[in-house]
Amino acid sequence: MNYNWRKRDLQLRPIVWKPLYHTPIERSPIEWFSLLFSEVFEMLTIETNRYLARKLLSADVKIEEMKCLVGILLVSGYCQVSRRRMYWENASDSRNSLIASALSRDRFTLIYSNIHVADNLNLDTSDKFAKVRPLLKVLTMRFLEHCPHKENHSVDEAMVPYFGHHGCKQFIRGKPIRYGYKLWVGATSGGYIAWFEPYQGASTFTNAQYSQLGLGASVVLSYADQLATLGYGKNYHLFIDNFFTGLPLVHELTERGFRVTGTIRENRSGKCPLLSNKEAKTKERGFYDYRISDDIIICKWHDNSIVSVCSNAVGVDPVHKTERYSQQLKRKYLFLNLISFNNTIKIWVE
Repeated sequence: MNYNWRKRDLQLRPIVWKPLYHTPIERSPIEWFSLLFSEVFEMLTIETNRYLARKLLSADVKIEEMKCLVGILLVSGYCQVSRRRMYWENASDSRNSLIASALSRDRFTLIYSNIHVADNLNLDTSDKFAKVRPLLKVLTMRFLEHCPHKENHSVDEAMVPYFGHHGCKQFIRGKPIRYGYKLWVGATSGGYIAWFEPYQGASTFTNAQYSQLGLGASVVLSYADQLATLGYGKNYHLFIDNFFTGLPLVHELTERGFRVTGTIRENRSGKCPLLSNKEAKTKERGFYDYRISDDIIICKWHDNSIVSVCSNAVGVDPVHKTERYSQQLKRKYLFLNLISFNNTIKIWVE
């Protein structure tokens, strides 16, 4: 695409987000849990019985037993012992009466060692998560169905800790959870996960429409497709980091009626005539420069380091004062130029 960069602020008609006011449905925690996971128990029961039948084991697992098994796993997450079988021992320092009375040890072992959520004879060989794909689909559908009505949404990655052997296990240096499965996650500003997709390399997203935009853009656009199905209209504001942000993605979201704000890498700025990061570091702290093309603005700001932000929703003005710590003065001080970009992102993070 060709961009005509000019130095002026973004002038857009303000969009008023209309929240939905309705009387919340009073439900107990167990009712909310059942609302999201009722289909999961049915799926676990059906597929586990099918797998046991193929092994010529007539266990006839009931849905109540599957609920007890899941409950035992939840309890074992915060009431831990050296070995799970210790919950059924007679020793008073290890026995858990709640678990022992819910399901016998041998019955738990039989169900747990044969638990399934998919039919092994009808697996998609191109999907590395085929054995748990039905579970992922049900959870995503339920989470999105009951997603709270929020204006601001974030798209980022999340890690599920795992130390076993699997082709999709990731190692990410410097993260709190370094080993495990990486998930692409779309969440509201309140921390509610509305959508997720496990990462499995280049085959994570097979939509040919997004393949030319790259993996990061495919993640964001896939989540935008899910938000469009909620029936609340558009005007959602997506916040993303520099792994996802690119001018083609921002342009595509603008065409769809979505607002987006995110940090952007210098080599993705579409030859925007801003100072390079090396030159911007020589300026005083608080220096910023910006350019606009159509309804997309890019601003480079000298904060603790050089930050470049791209948006189709917020501009530079108004400029505020902010407090930062000076390594030279060994104290905090006020300086100008907290642009509205940074103010928006700060509010979002907090």
